[in-house]
Amino acid sequence: MWRSGNLSPRRLFAGNRPGGNQRDGKRRRPGLVGIDIGATRVALVELEADGEGCRVCAFGIEPYAATRTAKNSNDPPIADAAAVGGAIAKLAKRARPRARRAAVAVSGAAVVCQVIELDSSYTDEEVASQIEVDADRLLPFPLADAAIDFEVGDLSPSDPAMAQVLLAACPQTELQRCSAALALGGFRPAIVDVRVLAMRRALAGIWPAGGECTALLELRRDAVTMALFAGAADVPLQCREDATDTRPGFAEDAGVETVRQRLSRLLHLQVASARESPARFLVAGEPTLTDATLDMLQQQTSADIEVVQPFADMTVSKRLDAEALGAAAPELLAACGLAMRRFDA
Repeated sequence: MWRSGNLSPRRLFAGNRPGGNQRDGKRRRPGLVGIDIGATRVALVELEADGEGCRVCAFGIEPYAATRTAKNSNDPPIADAAAVGGAIAKLAKRARPRARRAAVAVSGAAVVCQVIELDSSYTDEEVASQIEVDADRLLPFPLADAAIDFEVGDLSPSDPAMAQVLLAACPQTELQRCSAALALGGFRPAIVDVRVLAMRRALAGIWPAGGECTALLELRRDAVTMALFAGAADVPLQCREDATDTRPGFAEDAGVETVRQRLSRLLHLQVASARESPARFLVAGEPTLTDATLDMLQQQTSADIEVVQPFADMTVSKRLDAEALGAAAPELLAACGLAMRRFDA
């Protein structure tokens, strides 16, 4: 459904951190909880305005075990909605977020996130019609099964007659899965985002300046993802994922060595692709995997390496454990980016 809110790429071209008192006239923007659904755990972050910045008012991570095996051996495991919903409900009871509106994200090979160029004179309706015409070329799944959204951005730097259009799409079944899990967990889905873009948004205030190529790495037991960005761009040049075997329980058993092997494969693919080599790696993911993998990463690249801390310039509610938040921060990156959608215009 066009511009339906099923997917929400709005302000992905902006990427600035929220500022001011976050009010629209006299109306305070409604609360929003960022919920990141992984293959073996869910993560939650809630933010609120704090002067010129943000305050973390709730966070948490809750593991779960139940998954259903994917239909195809090359697809990632499918999380059982009841298991995910139960984990969300348990996490919400412990973290005690105020809001019940949630932002979630979709990810994986079935998710389309790319910038296309169309005539700058097109209306939204004409953009939608042109995407429909080009659907066979742009989408890896049938148009009838797709949830699609788009946002018209800046003019093309190479041709001012063309506009850059951010296209986001995924199968409707992905949205139905997220909605079912959230409902079982006691939340109402308000925004569905693209996961890699949510992570990028969480780093908007600390993204390295200049035009250097930057790689955003996420290390998880079920998958290792590497997204390559050109300087301060908000949409990746490419995004590769080395995912786990789909056998039940495999993700829980995967250790540091498996993560290293996946990361090594992604690094070799990056070199073989002949694209620009990253000048910096920003590393997110499970803290134990992050700590154990940094030395190996440093041996394979001369680039700068930094573990992300998305809450570094935020205040923390007095009721929260600031030390625990800092320790979990690399794993909460996507949930933080989702929670920041509260401040979108």
